[in-house]
Amino acid sequence: MANASTTVDIAGMRAAQPHFEQALSEVGRAHSSMQDQATTLESSWTSDSDGAAPAFIGALNTWLENCEKVRQALQVVTDKLEANTGNYQHVQTNTSDVANHMQQAMSAGLPGF
Repeated sequence: MANASTTVDIAGMRAAQPHFEQALSEVGRAHSSMQDQATTLESSWTSDSDGAAPAFIGALNTWLENCEKVRQALQVVTDKLEANTGNYQHVQTNTSDVANHMQQAMSAGLPGF
């Protein structure tokens, strides 16, 4: 794996960023909406003969916990994509600048020859 080559498409990374940000926003809104519904449900659905309310509310709370884990992981991915896009752009620019400088220096020839 150490010898595997990697190609990076900075334009593709930049194009992907808004999609990750949108997904993050949508997951956040869904979580907030479901949290509001859970709060309303817990306050109004308190007793039933078959115990459905506690079972359903427990399942809903588990879903909310898992949704929050997904949101947090998506936040990490979004943040890393943004940071790495900037890092790759910086490295590519620096590498191009150094290569151009080296090419100019070499094409001028060695002094005194």
